Amino acid sequence: VIDLPNIETPWQNSVLSTSDEIFIVFELNVASLRQGKRLYTKIRELRGNAASITLVANKHKRKWFGNHFSRSELEKIFKAPHIKSVSLDNALLTDALNRAILPSEVDGRARFNKDLKRMFKERLDDAAR
Repeated sequence: VIDLPNIETPWQNSVLSTSDEIFIVFELNVASLRQGKRLYTKIRELRGNAASITLVANKHKRKWFGNHFSRSELEKIFKAPHIKSVSLDNALLTDALNRAILPSEVDGRARFNKDLKRMFKERLDDAAR
């Protein structure tokens, strides 16, 4: 796992060109979306459609009303289908951090854990095909 910095580095292209699995994680704000879109475009330019990329909206809040990006809006921004999301659960993450345990050990049935489990299961199933 490599967490790339937001600025370009001399080694970034070689990492992006040789990675087997790429997850682009972004938050639902304009700056993070812009950075995620730039990185997604760069990977597609380097590798075309051969790269296996999963786009992940982090800290996603499920709400009926208000200013937020819908899944269809995200798909338009990235021009890519099947964008995944991970729910925001501050209480779960704070509890796990304070107790120095994994969030799944605090509450395995929490939406956050279900989102991660579903995303990785889908990814493994796709890789097996």
